[in-house]
Amino acid sequence: MSFKIEKIRDILKEKKLDGFLVSNATNVSYLAESPITDSYLLLTKGKNILLTDFRYILEAQALKNFTTERIDVSFVDTIASVAGKLKLKRVGFEGRSISYSVYVKLKKALKKTVLIDTCDIVEKMRAVKERSEVGLLRKAVKVTEETFFYIRKTLRSGMTEEELKKRIAIYIKSHNGAEEAFSTIVASGPNAAKPHANATTRKIGRGEPIIIDFGVKFSGYNSDLTRTFYLGKMDSKFRKIYDIVLRAQEAAISFIRPGRIVSELDLAGRDVIKNAGFGKQFGHALGHGIGRDVHESPKIFKTAKGHLLMGMVLTVEPAVYIRGWGGVRIEDVVLVTKKGCEVLTDAIYK
Repeated sequence: MSFKIEKIRDILKEKKLDGFLVSNATNVSYLAESPITDSYLLLTKGKNILLTDFRYILEAQALKNFTTERIDVSFVDTIASVAGKLKLKRVGFEGRSISYSVYVKLKKALKKTVLIDTCDIVEKMRAVKERSEVGLLRKAVKVTEETFFYIRKTLRSGMTEEELKKRIAIYIKSHNGAEEAFSTIVASGPNAAKPHANATTRKIGRGEPIIIDFGVKFSGYNSDLTRTFYLGKMDSKFRKIYDIVLRAQEAAISFIRPGRIVSELDLAGRDVIKNAGFGKQFGHALGHGIGRDVHESPKIFKTAKGHLLMGMVLTVEPAVYIRGWGGVRIEDVVLVTKKGCEVLTDAIYK
């Protein structure tokens, strides 16, 4: 039996729950160790029940250590029937992944069962990666490296943001088993002042910042990388801003090691930018966890709770955005190791 599920059973015992309903698609896939979609998982003290419909019933039945329940009418009716048969009195559920309307229907259908919101049980487990997961992340990073060097070779003035974005997508998909982790950001000149700018028909020019943020998904695991390019001889303003952002990232990465407080990691990078006079131009979090989802636990911001743990994989992405001019963002993927950290994307030039 998977140690992940046994760990959840320990949590159920601690919280005095008879069962735990997993509805977040990524969490279901993680616990079932399968890419199965549109399914739910009900874990009890002695059963692992996968609830799915006709489309995926054969895949579900092929999984070891799981029993299956087919959803014929609705998910709510099926879970109510199973909970009734097992006489479940207290069931935890993932409040963030179930809409209020579905919650109301569940509460009505599960008349003899109390529903307890138990968010982040699986997310906290997913935050610490197993060795095999880190291996898959390294493979995603490898394709990311190759894509970066393709961008360096391809990028030229006169091409549009949309054109470059399409070329990046085609290149990533040319690698067997790889796909885009998210919609690539290509933002040039003033557009680079928008953290999540959409690529436009604007032509990329010389003498301006060009932010490119892209990621690769490989075997269910994601990378996330940002580099800021500049065509031509760098002017003093770009060089100054770039140096500030790079120093902020270096300060943050040097802070990373097990036991450190997550909010202090954010401040380690943020304070460099603030002390340089650009605090108001850096308005988002310093980074985030990454794995099966591009954005997952831990969230790295100035009021975040919790500590860094060995095995966590994070992004560190300080930035400065100046309206009318553009911006600079540098992002890398970092693994928390036993005594410090390893920058998984360290082979990619900054």
